[in-house]
Amino acid sequence: VSNATIENTLEILKKNDVTIDRTIIPVKMAGMPILSMQKNAQNKVFENFMGISWHKTQEGNVTKYVSDDKVLTVRENDFNYIDTNPTAPYQTLDENIALSIATNLIDKNALANLFGGEKRVLALPNGSYVVIVHQLHAGKNIFGQDLTITLTPQGITEIKGGLLTASHLSSEKYPVRHVTGVLIDFIHSADRPKQPTAIRTITLGYYVGANYTTEDVKVAAAVPAWEIVTLYGVYFYDATNGAYLTKVPK
Repeated sequence: VSNATIENTLEILKKNDVTIDRTIIPVKMAGMPILSMQKNAQNKVFENFMGISWHKTQEGNVTKYVSDDKVLTVRENDFNYIDTNPTAPYQTLDENIALSIATNLIDKNALANLFGGEKRVLALPNGSYVVIVHQLHAGKNIFGQDLTITLTPQGITEIKGGLLTASHLSSEKYPVRHVTGVLIDFIHSADRPKQPTAIRTITLGYYVGANYTTEDVKVAAAVPAWEIVTLYGVYFYDATNGAYLTKVPK
C-alpha cells in the first residue's frame, strides 16, 4: 500500500477523533490460508475454579458445577464461570495488576498450553477490567476462542472461553484486504466508541464465530481476520472481504 493511502487514512481517522500510530499500520500483505479448528476435550481443569466443594449435574452435553455463589457451565465447545459474590477483593486494581492476576490464574490452572497467545486488557466504565487471552497457531492469534477474565475491585466475577483448538491450515491461500480500508469502515461502525479513541494495536490473525461455541461442533473454519484494539473494546473484521464481525465486550 502506498504512503499516500496511509497518510490519507490517517487524516480521515483524525477528523473523526480516532488516532493511531502510523508505525503499527502494516505496509505489505500476503495471502493467508483458512485454519481448521476441532473440538478439544480438555475441560476437567476448569473444576479448579470451584474450589474443593461443589455439586455437579449433567444434562446432555452440558455439565454444571454449583457452589454457593459460583456456577461453572461446561458445554461441548465452551465454558463459563460466574461468581456473583466474590470474596477476595483487591486493594488496588489497574491495567497492569489485572494483567498480572490473569497471568497467574492461567499458570496456576495449567491453561497456557491452550491460551498461549497475546493478552489484551480493556477498562470498563465501572472500574472493572477485562483481560482477553487468545489461542495461538503458526504465529497467528486465534480470535473468538479466547479466554476472557472479568475482574472487579471485589474480585474475579467471570471467566469464560472457547474450547475449539487449531487443527491444520488449508493448502489454498486467500487474498487479504488491506487494513486501511478496514480502518475507514471502523469510523462508520455503530459499535465504535463515541468518545475520542486511540487505536492501540492492529493484528492479523484468525477468527472463529461465536455461534460455534454454543453447539456440538466437531470441526469449524477460522477465517483470516483483522483485530483492532482500543481501550474501550476490541473489533474484528473479516480480512478477506472487510466485513465487520463483532466487538468484544459487546
